[in-house]
Amino acid sequence: MDIAAALARESLTEARRSVDALAPGRLAAAQLPDAIADMAKKWAETAGAS
Repeated sequence: MDIAAALARESLTEARRSVDALAPGRLAAAQLPDAIADMAKKWAETAGAS
């Protein structure tokens, strides 16, 4: 049960992060290619994929 609860919490955190990333705020101050590059860089840092 502890492992399942931890996985559920981790999944919820990731889902919230994904929804937050969809907010229009990132595009308000940047062009689409720049916003995509920024999101990819942040994802790579978060996921440990350099």
